[in-house]
Amino acid sequence: SAGTKSIFYNINSVIGQKEAYIVEGEFDVLALYDFGIKNAISVPNGANDNDEYWKNSEPYLKDIEKFIIAVDNDEKGNILKDKIAQRLGRWRCEFIEWQNKDANGDLIDGCMDETLSNRKQFPVSGTFKIEDLYSDIVDLYDNGLPDTIYPKHSCFGNFKDMFSLMRGHVCTVTGIPSHGKSNFSEWHVLNLINDYNMKGSFFSPEHSPMHLHQVNFIQKAIGRNFWKDYDGIPRINKEDIERYKDWANEKLYITAPEKNEAPTWDWILEKFKEQLFSYGIDIFVIDAFNKLILPKGNKLDEINNVLTRLTSFAQMNNCLVLLVAHPTKMKKNDSGVYDCPTLYDVSGSADFRNQTHDGYGIYRYFDNPETELDGYTEFVNLKTKLSFQGEIGKKIQFDYDIPTGRYYIQGMARPEFDMTRPLADEIAPNEDFLQPKDEFDQPF
Repeated sequence: SAGTKSIFYNINSVIGQKEAYIVEGEFDVLALYDFGIKNAISVPNGANDNDEYWKNSEPYLKDIEKFIIAVDNDEKGNILKDKIAQRLGRWRCEFIEWQNKDANGDLIDGCMDETLSNRKQFPVSGTFKIEDLYSDIVDLYDNGLPDTIYPKHSCFGNFKDMFSLMRGHVCTVTGIPSHGKSNFSEWHVLNLINDYNMKGSFFSPEHSPMHLHQVNFIQKAIGRNFWKDYDGIPRINKEDIERYKDWANEKLYITAPEKNEAPTWDWILEKFKEQLFSYGIDIFVIDAFNKLILPKGNKLDEINNVLTRLTSFAQMNNCLVLLVAHPTKMKKNDSGVYDCPTLYDVSGSADFRNQTHDGYGIYRYFDNPETELDGYTEFVNLKTKLSFQGEIGKKIQFDYDIPTGRYYIQGMARPEFDMTRPLADEIAPNEDFLQPKDEFDQPF
């Protein structure tokens, strides 16, 4: 009813319990109750997942040790199952696959007991028998290698063939200061959030104040400049900002210390755990490594410990961690310019190459007045853990659009698509949403 808080249905039933069943409807709660299971709750909005009811329910759920996810056995239910496990942590979740569509169907069919006795585990770090992995092995046999994650828009060209990411991985990003590693990483992650319906959290203290940092995201998402008209293209208006707010409100989050909090590694990992539960974050961006305080002790050992904790966190929670790290002071080559740093050049430790799963470098070639050649940005695959993710050493060149902060394949028309517009407004997959105005020959 109006004015009330959204919360799990039957939430009082799990107070003081060590286990809780999560289903996808009030009738399924009643079906489990009829079978003798009293500690069952239901998401309040069918197969929809949103932040509000999770935050309101957190005090009731925080002490529960095991969750059994028993949502509907259909496509939407499978998506919801993964989102619930993402928030709660797969390590403390099991799931049930109903023989019918849901608990009520199995109760009517008389197979509830058989189904409930076949609880399954999510694949997380630990000890597994072949039986635990059998369905995943068969899936590889039937469907081939697992999907990787890459930007899908045509402005990235054949990017997916040379570099892609996977859940459970830590990716280190490096580059010479002012060459655009943070800017490119934001553009990269925004596209992943948009293309895969993900959520991203950014810890970026170098980009303060936060509202000014949001302006960068607004420009990248909408595809127009925030401050002024450019080449006949009008600046972003307040209607655009309102639309961006609606689009980004449950997709993009900024992480920052409050009051007297110190930005330590213990602090940020605890904050990430909170965000997993409350917001269901998929991608965590740390920009940059040196903005968090290392514990006292041998620096090499502490960097190694931090990277170990990050990789463990990513694997246990099936999320992506993008770690921006500055290189050590670079030396100029024989031509008098700096080479693109490798992961071994990251300041502090070779473990940035050895421990992280993936990595890339961003290198900027500036305009050359003597040759009249325009500058461009080069993306370099510095590491992909698995061979099917890409090819180490491969490079791809991008032009940079100053008005929007976007990158696009060198030589192509600047992309005009607007991430904040509903899918129904799109022209076609992987194509620009907005057509050039009649009075202009080319997109801006």
